[in-house]
Amino acid sequence: MSTSLTSRGYITIQGADSLHFLQNLITNDVNLLATCPYLHACLLTPQGKFLHDFFIKHENDVYTLNCEPAARAQDLFQKLNLYKLRSNITITHHEDRPSYLTHYGYSFDDAQNALNVHDWEMERLSQKRADGPCDAEIGISTLSELNLENATVSFDKGCYIGQELTARVHHRGLTKKRLYAVEFASTPPALGTELPHKIGIMRSSYQNYGLALIKDEIATTLPTSDLGFLQIP
Repeated sequence: MSTSLTSRGYITIQGADSLHFLQNLITNDVNLLATCPYLHACLLTPQGKFLHDFFIKHENDVYTLNCEPAARAQDLFQKLNLYKLRSNITITHHEDRPSYLTHYGYSFDDAQNALNVHDWEMERLSQKRADGPCDAEIGISTLSELNLENATVSFDKGCYIGQELTARVHHRGLTKKRLYAVEFASTPPALGTELPHKIGIMRSSYQNYGLALIKDEIATTLPTSDLGFLQIP
């Protein structure tokens, strides 16, 4: 099976204050880009709820954000500009462009790690990896519910928007429900549908598999398939 491309939003940030601007705004440590090719990070509400996630690359003094396309990219662009204030930066929203599906998420140029849709979806679902608003409720979901803490949050960096609640939920273990990989005998129910016996709420799906928001105490009672997916009756 050949590799696959999907349309993604494309935003660039450049200027003398770019690092400081991003570091004080997003969940991950931008300094990590000195030693890694990309960074997965989120923009949260002041209350620590999910707004956007994106993949950042730093090259030639330009930070490139690979984000959700179309209206979602425009929304991210507008929110970034709200926080710009007097920062010496230029934020540009470009036209959407093709992006590879990769082991770590999305990339505009990493063809070497590109996957086909089937392999990408099965890897993503088995890892319980949220994919934007298909799995998140905008302004409602926490990163711990979305299993995004390990991938998108630095608990060692300084403050950022939504940092207080994110850290409190993480360190106190306050999350009682989260995304679980699920498997069905037939086609999964539609996005947002309540699962049988009020087990949880359906999120994204692919073939007979998907992610669902389920309370931890319920998840422990469900049988597990050979692939590690919870089996839904």
